[in-house]
Amino acid sequence: MNDNDRHLIFAFTAIFGLACAFYSTHSFAGYYIPTPDPVEECATHSWYIAGRAGVDRIPSMDISGEFTGTVELDFNTGYNVGGAIGYRVDALRFEAEYLYIHSGVDDISIMDSVIEANNTVFSGQGRVRVHAGMGNMTFGLDHMLDIRIHPYIGGGIGYANVEVTGTNIDGIGEVFSGSHGTFAFQGIVGFGFYVMDNALITIDYRYFGTTKAQFNSTTAEGVINNQDLEERFQSHMISATLVAQFDIV
Repeated sequence: MNDNDRHLIFAFTAIFGLACAFYSTHSFAGYYIPTPDPVEECATHSWYIAGRAGVDRIPSMDISGEFTGTVELDFNTGYNVGGAIGYRVDALRFEAEYLYIHSGVDDISIMDSVIEANNTVFSGQGRVRVHAGMGNMTFGLDHMLDIRIHPYIGGGIGYANVEVTGTNIDGIGEVFSGSHGTFAFQGIVGFGFYVMDNALITIDYRYFGTTKAQFNSTTAEGVINNQDLEERFQSHMISATLVAQFDIV
């Protein structure tokens, strides 16, 4: 784990800790933190907007090609940000979400290649960026549990553009760069707590993945078509979200 990883994890842990401290202090010191009755809350319908940010961890990606052989990219801990607009119907939430995922390359391994650096691991440069539009549905479990927090589960499907850029190695040049749009999906599990009558903070874990993609990539030797992304893009994300609700009934 490098210094960037530690800084990102520390920042997110600090935000999470402050939110929990605020919630517990105000709850048990006699201040008013609204905790709507589960039955009454499930009867409301409302629009809402949400903004989220968090950290992510991307597993290694293997990219193979005629010139490059197999290039394995290992990533640092990255970040994700996004926003959503949605509608709540009882325990269900339906939303349209924009999601951005970013992570820097840590190591680059070259295997089965025609270049001299074959079977070598390099300290890497470059980044992977994902822009995704998702349609999500979550189901609140708070109507089943008489507790102060509001757990939920859910998932989503959509479209993502996966872009790998700037994978440079000193003395060799750019090993791989390309982008492609593909089908995306995610699973969600988390919990939330109210900080105002119509505002809550949620903390969730998300597994985000895509189907395999074909690239038109630029390398040190020029353009090589149809590079095969051998592993589907995956990301494990922990995010904090601020949700503002607008009740209509």
